Amino acid sequence: MGGSGRKVAGCVPTRPVASSAVAEPVAGASARPCDRYEVLLVRSKYDPRVWLFPKGGVKRKESPKEAAVRETREEAGVEGTVLAKLGTWRPWSGEQHTMFLMLVELERRPGDPLWQESRERPRRWFSFADAERQLEATRGKRPELLDMLRTARKALADYEEEQARAREKEQKKLLKREQKRLGKLVEAALADTCDDPGCTST
Repeated sequence: MGGSGRKVAGCVPTRPVASSAVAEPVAGASARPCDRYEVLLVRSKYDPRVWLFPKGGVKRKESPKEAAVRETREEAGVEGTVLAKLGTWRPWSGEQHTMFLMLVELERRPGDPLWQESRERPRRWFSFADAERQLEATRGKRPELLDMLRTARKALADYEEEQARAREKEQKKLLKREQKRLGKLVEAALADTCDDPGCTST
């Protein structure tokens, strides 16, 4: 940990769970968006009992988002799309932690030079429920981690809703386009029929 006021940035990395691994919801209950995703934690170098999110210091002339992506690659060996800024936390160290939600698209293998801390920091995928239990156990020392997780869960639900609205909008647009195309075909067919000598127009 650095001194008071040090700027730190990181990500809460997530990925979709394989469809075969998603448990069926209990009868009468609906699946939550977080049930369809896993979250990645890395082990602390200073206390092996603590699991946390990849993050590190923001370099000069580097934005928090750029630092978050870099630190996530170096500490956890994953890369992807940043979906949202989760917020800023000030833990007991006095540092300023700016965190982002990342949808992981690439996982590097141990030994990859771009995963610089692969030998120092084991990584592990957790369900959101298991991650919450893991972070609850260290809440006394690192309460901000649990809050980051819960904020990420809410942001992920918002992302899923936004994607659903975008899909619905696109489907309506496609339907309208198809209806217009069919309408033109009907008009053309009627015009061809009326070109026949036996056609009587009204």
